[in-house]
Amino acid sequence: MNIAKKILPVVSILTLSLLAIQPFFHKEFFPIHDATQVARVFEMHQSLQGLMFPVRWVQDLGYGYGYPIFSFYAPLAYYLGAFFMFLGFSALLATKIMIALGVVLAGVTMYFFSKELFGEKAGVLSGVLYVFAPYHALNIYVRGAIGEVWAYAFIPLAFLGFLQIAKKPTWISISLAVGGLVGIIISHNLTALIVAPFLLVEIAVLFFRFPGKASRKGLLLGLILSFLISSWYTLPAVFEMGYTNVVSQTGGGSDYKDHFVCPSQLWSSQWGFGGSTSGCLDGLSFQIGKIHILLAAIGLSSVLFLKRKKERRIGLLLALGILVATLMVLPVTKPLWDTLSFMKYLQFPWRFLQIDLFFISLLGGFSVFLFAFIEERLKTKYSGVVILSLTITILGIAFFYTKLFQAQFFYDPYPDQTKKSTLNWDISRISDEYLPATFSRPHSRDEVPSLPYRPTETASVEILVDTPGQLILSVNAVADSHLILNRAYFPVWHITLDGHRASYAIGNGLYDVVIPEGSHNLTVVFEQTPLERVSNILSLVGIVLLVLGILLRRFTL
Repeated sequence: MNIAKKILPVVSILTLSLLAIQPFFHKEFFPIHDATQVARVFEMHQSLQGLMFPVRWVQDLGYGYGYPIFSFYAPLAYYLGAFFMFLGFSALLATKIMIALGVVLAGVTMYFFSKELFGEKAGVLSGVLYVFAPYHALNIYVRGAIGEVWAYAFIPLAFLGFLQIAKKPTWISISLAVGGLVGIIISHNLTALIVAPFLLVEIAVLFFRFPGKASRKGLLLGLILSFLISSWYTLPAVFEMGYTNVVSQTGGGSDYKDHFVCPSQLWSSQWGFGGSTSGCLDGLSFQIGKIHILLAAIGLSSVLFLKRKKERRIGLLLALGILVATLMVLPVTKPLWDTLSFMKYLQFPWRFLQIDLFFISLLGGFSVFLFAFIEERLKTKYSGVVILSLTITILGIAFFYTKLFQAQFFYDPYPDQTKKSTLNWDISRISDEYLPATFSRPHSRDEVPSLPYRPTETASVEILVDTPGQLILSVNAVADSHLILNRAYFPVWHITLDGHRASYAIGNGLYDVVIPEGSHNLTVVFEQTPLERVSNILSLVGIVLLVLGILLRRFTL
């Protein structure tokens, strides 16, 4: 009975969450802005099948020249999708499962964090508010921002983990904090950038609120281990970005100056499946949600009636978080965006709605205290007004916002997403910023290469091996020749000719290899850069330290 009672809130959230993912049960898929999801899952699976780990390079994207997408685009969700492909699911079904799991996980993690702060009933309410936030629906069914969907699920886990470290510094609580923070980072690096200041404020507050030596060292250890374990991704993503054309994504249609939100849009804006533009008439909605705003207001009002200082302080901190996050999406903060040059990589100020709705959902859960206060004044039993009000409110949230968690329409373009010709052209055109800045992009499908090399009249070539991480060619040159490899330049390719380092030049972002007259074996092998190898070692050190701490089951700092 006790076990059933404990799992009932989680089961309730999961059951209601099915309303948020019901379009995924359709046999076909739906259009989204980032229509590369199935292709990326497929490419991750291909690279893993070629024994590349960690996966940094994919072979078919980048117009068939390949590029190191997973060194820069946070890869966690795609590892999960590839895992389901290894279990035998198709790329489409694996992608659906990958996304749906991220959606429902958000409600569960929010439940546990809100429960830790305000109790079980508040936890259920916060969890449902979090799942059914309009911005959540926007990311799933309009933008297709799957990295943000998964980061959204890890945000409560990170905040919960550091809170538990402060209260009880054990290796289990440290693991929870590290899992949450690393999960955010490798799900969506831009969300990590947005969340970091708010999480650091929580850690600073906890640092002074819990002055114990073990608590403080535990908080610092959580941050250090998070940095170490995520290093395999974060260090190359930051310091090797110059090899790509990622900077091109900070201007044009993605210039942050054109994507601030009008205040009225936060309260009411028409739902749509278009794009973000300058001004107040965007093709998609940035509404926070009227019910979310109302319950957050009730939660804040509840603070005034509370006699306990702890809840009052937490409520006011949440209100402050909402204020800051909301201001960051409005034009009033443009001077700050202009001053902090790295902010341009966020592209869209409205991304701060992610953390805004995290705080709003928490403060909305706080509203149960006002129900309890009213009930106490009415001198009724505790399970009466509160339970009834909570049940009606939760069901109302789920059924009212379900209308946003719908696909625009269904169609079936996805069997083609695993075909080489589709990957090389249709999908590659959607996202090609990870190619070298000097790379000459094809202008039509006919210009996409069908071979991993450019044919030459002075040499015949036979393909012996062609995988994401290795290319072996047998070359018979009737005269001294130059063989251009259709592999995009990145300092990860070790090129040898008959076992010796080959001589080559870089032109238009491609390798131009010198081939002497005669028969030769040309080998091109993917080898991680020195920085990537060091980053891998740092991550392994972090994992080993964390595992040893858990196995020893003691906290001795």
